[in-house]
Amino acid sequence: MTAICLLTWLAAFMATHVPADRLPDMQTGDPVLHAVGYFVLAAVWMLTLIARGRTAWWRAFLAFGVLLLYAAIDELTQPLFGRFGAWSDWLADIQGAAVGVAAAELIDRSLERIRQHRPASS
Repeated sequence: MTAICLLTWLAAFMATHVPADRLPDMQTGDPVLHAVGYFVLAAVWMLTLIARGRTAWWRAFLAFGVLLLYAAIDELTQPLFGRFGAWSDWLADIQGAAVGVAAAELIDRSLERIRQHRPASS
């Protein structure tokens, strides 16, 4: 899971730093792409932290905090590659990250309840 997480983050970094003139027309709004991208980053990282046995509060705090900082750095470095960083993009990043963290936590808690209520096999 760690390798998948690292590859996802590397691909996202590369995708957000492609010069603007080389980007395809995605036929959707930029904030949607930001939110979906950060949802995926958050979910993959959360699943990695869950697999490593981290506690719920620690992993949620760590993941959301790092994503908040990473999103800011991502937006600040895009002008170096002929792109534009924007507050609205950063807010969309954070919204996607928050939903990704929350979704991973909800899935983990739901699966934990299912495991606890599963009858013991003989």
